[in-house]
Amino acid sequence: TSVPAAVSAEVEALVARHASGVDALFGNTDEETEVIHAALCRVFEHILDWSPVDFETAEIRIGGLETGFVGLSAAWWHDVGLDRERLFEDFRGWYRRLWEECPGASRTPSVAMLALARRKAGEVDRRAAELDASSPYAHIVRGLVQAILQWDVSDLLCKDIFQLEGPVALLAFSFGTGAKLGDAVKMRTLVGPGLETPGNTNCGLAAAVRNILRQRPMPVFAQWEIADALLHGAGGAPNAGSFGAWRFAGVGEGGADDAYRLHETFPGAGERGNEDVEVCKAVPMWPLAVMSSEATVEELQDPRKMWKYYLGTPDVVEQMTPKWRACSEAPRSFLLVGHPDHVARCVVLLGDEGRGKTVLVAGGALMPDAEEWSRCGCDAMGFDPNSAQPWTRNRAMFLTRELLARCGGVLQEVYRPEPRPDGGHILRFLS
Repeated sequence: TSVPAAVSAEVEALVARHASGVDALFGNTDEETEVIHAALCRVFEHILDWSPVDFETAEIRIGGLETGFVGLSAAWWHDVGLDRERLFEDFRGWYRRLWEECPGASRTPSVAMLALARRKAGEVDRRAAELDASSPYAHIVRGLVQAILQWDVSDLLCKDIFQLEGPVALLAFSFGTGAKLGDAVKMRTLVGPGLETPGNTNCGLAAAVRNILRQRPMPVFAQWEIADALLHGAGGAPNAGSFGAWRFAGVGEGGADDAYRLHETFPGAGERGNEDVEVCKAVPMWPLAVMSSEATVEELQDPRKMWKYYLGTPDVVEQMTPKWRACSEAPRSFLLVGHPDHVARCVVLLGDEGRGKTVLVAGGALMPDAEEWSRCGCDAMGFDPNSAQPWTRNRAMFLTRELLARCGGVLQEVYRPEPRPDGGHILRFLS
């Protein structure tokens, strides 16, 4: 039939359509750029090689890593059992061998992807033809390819914040964290206020939020790292130690004025810096799990266990949705602030909440430039080499991880995660 034959053709068309954005992905060094391009092509090859038998499992592998609904293996998260230098050297070696098979071609990732797509077209189309017509194979392959190719967000950039239809809400997604504090110095899996400083990248993002609020006041819904950097500076919020006990100022019977606050007021908005705006924070949920006996602190020493309660990008949207819905005037427009390499997935994860609304991304003069990032202790692209989250220390490390996270977002549409005895997950097909 014509449908299976169209799968490989659609893959080629997607690569051609997004070629300019893919080819514009560079690192700070030639070596870093080569790793980025190699990772893109390696994940692309794994997608084309994926051969589901009965859709009982789904894993996209890259090196020793795997992704699915849960995002990424614990090894990548906390440096457990992962030789990153060796992994990247393997990427580069594989990429160079790929180019030996394409003599005379322009050495760009899009050209390499087209060569791979044409080489594997027969396998992809045969696989689609052999599977039942109701199988989601073709849908998944198209979705995975689309996910790893979409990096150009120029169409979503906000050029004039005053043209956004009100009410407007600002959504801020953090990137990395700073130094470990308190109990987290010894138990590094612990995350959240009082256990980490906001981090250099988030200080830069908080400066962007402050700049926007000076121009146009609006309520802020932010991950705690950006919110605390905005309100209290690089050291984070005072009294944040109460977070680990799930005790907050003015919330419940355990609330106290000297406890950590989930809602605060930023007093420096407006052209004169004298207007107040509300700031709502999203925080990790592990202390609540401990209080409800769903997990123990000892169990959370295992990164695979803590990962369930880590505040990922989807969790931010989930926590914030009821808060902005409860506003006296529901937002008609969202302005997203996030790291440039991360914010595209933030737009996707906003999902249904963004439908019928204007969703734009802060860019250009609204965001830090290379000099401003440098003043925050970051490289020219906004990466903090000292971030407590290893994958946010440079662009090659982040984009490799981001590729896998994006694949996981596609797979969750047709699979559900089920726990494995070792603490990981397997993906079960939703038949």
